[in-house]
Amino acid sequence: MMNVAGRPFRQIPVDETARVRRRSIGLIAPEPDELRRLAGLEFETGIDDLDAYRAAGIQFVDGRDYVLVRYATGPAGTLVMASPDDETPIEAVERELTGR
Repeated sequence: MMNVAGRPFRQIPVDETARVRRRSIGLIAPEPDELRRLAGLEFETGIDDLDAYRAAGIQFVDGRDYVLVRYATGPAGTLVMASPDDETPIEAVERELTGR
């Protein structure tokens, strides 16, 4: 399973990831526009109780899935949300996403 940019994941609707409670595992440097360019991701827009955001859901070939979130007034970078039992280091997720 490769996405349009040749990365080893597929994009999934953010709604599909709502079945599992998520926790933040950290920030990755690329912003949504750069992730679109590097990995072919399309971000959905929305508003929650914190702020306006852009979000994308992804699933890697091994079944791990993540939600990538960029809040309008949040810190630089893109927040990565994982399932509570996922122990993948944030650096590994960024490397898999961007290839660097």
